[in-house]
Parts: sequence; C-alpha cells; structure tokens
Amino acid sequence: MNIPGNILYFFKQKHNWQIPDIFNEFLLNNSYAFYSAETVNDYFEDLLENNNEIKIEGFGAGSKKYNAKFQKIVTIAKNSSTNFKFGITYQKLLNFFNIKSVLEFGTNLGVGTMFLALASNSVKVTTIEGDRNLYDFTKNKFNKLNISNVEFINYDFDEAIKDFNLKNKIFDMFFVDGNHKSEAILRYVSFIERNLVNGKFILIIDDINWSIEMNRAWKKIVSTHKNCFILNLFRTGIIFSGYDFPVNKEFFVKFID
Repeated sequence: MNIPGNILYFFKQKHNWQIPDIFNEFLLNNSYAFYSAETVNDYFEDLLENNNEIKIEGFGAGSKKYNAKFQKIVTIAKNSSTNFKFGITYQKLLNFFNIKSVLEFGTNLGVGTMFLALASNSVKVTTIEGDRNLYDFTKNKFNKLNISNVEFINYDFDEAIKDFNLKNKIFDMFFVDGNHKSEAILRYVSFIERNLVNGKFILIIDDINWSIEMNRAWKKIVSTHKNCFILNLFRTGIIFSGYDFPVNKEFFVKFID
C-alpha cells in the first residue's frame, strides 16, 4: 500500500475531540465488545485450523492475493477476513443506530458477515458472494451454527443488483467489499443511493487505501457526499447520510486504546 493515501491519513489531524462524543465514548472505544465477538473468534480460529483447499473461480475483481486456482481455507482466512477491531465497530454501529437490514457485497468466508449477523437479534443481513465454492462453504458453515438471519446470494455483484430485484428492498446499512475496481465501487454506490435507501443510511467502504485505484474511488465518493458525516479510519471509510452530525468534512480519526 505504498500510495498517497497512507501519507494523507498520517499527516491529517486525527484529534477525535472534533467528532461527536458518542464515537469516542463507545463506537471507537476498543475496550468494549459484544459477547458475540467470542463466537466470531471461535469461528475464525476454526478457519485457521482448516488446511483443506478450495477452488477459487473468481476472487473479487482486482484481487492481487490469489493467483492460484486452489487456496487453503487458512490462507484465505488470514488474508481476507474482517479485522476484529473493525468487526466490533460494525457491531456497535448496528446497535447504536438500531440498524435492521444490511446489504453486504463480498461474503468471503463470512467473518465480517458473522459480526453483522450476531450484532442484534433483530437485524437481517443479505450478503452477496460471486464465487460458488466460497458461497457453498460459508453458507454451510452458517447453517451448522444455526445462524438464520442471513440471506446468501451467489451471483456476480453487477448481475445480483439486476437479477435479484433488490430494487424492491430497502436497507439501513451497506458494507462494500470484494471488488477493488474504482469504476465498480462507484457503480455500486450509485445504485445503492438511487434504489436501496429511504432516508437515513450508513455506507461502509472497505480497503479504501488498498490501492491507488481504491483511494481514488474513495476520494470521489467523499467529494460527492458533501452533505454527509464521513469517517476515515484508514482501512475503512464510513459515510453517515441523513444523521444529525457535522457535515462537509472528512474526519480522519483513530481508534481509542
């Protein structure tokens, strides 16, 4: 990640007192986690002990990590799973903002999906995975764990938003991962805001500094959301639309130890 985004983040002012107190007191506080994080940790540890190989047909446009068709589950888990610090933050967002429905682009092995699904008994998660074998593996795992509030969709992202009639659904939160092409990210964000929201929503873009292309896409998203409250957490960017927070500024913030 030798890109300008690194320098920009670390030289920007990161004093968290500039943002609403709730972020420092709760949302960005690493000392607080829901009990369900233990279940996610157990699942992740199980993945790390799995040396079985899985055939990867297509691992997200723009991926540099997977050149071979067959990858060990443990390798995928190490390289592509949601960081726990961020997963816990997503859970706290779900609970504090009373999120009822989440759409995730990029299931992978389901670590991030599980964070979302176990955050609340009332949340419904719809997750899209383009690779058939990853889809089968993760869906079977969730079925065995009796996690029933997740709808799995096995489709290319672009085809999914066309063929699964998502236009008839409304979501409160979106987690966009699994495709690292700038034009694709911008296309998904545009589709989301034109078709899948009704009032307030939270948009999470992962890997915003993963490449120059991703950083460029993030900057474009920021420039077109001047009326929103925006957090830049370096790895992840979060946009709050319709909430009573300061707007017209991107806040470069850090987690509280």
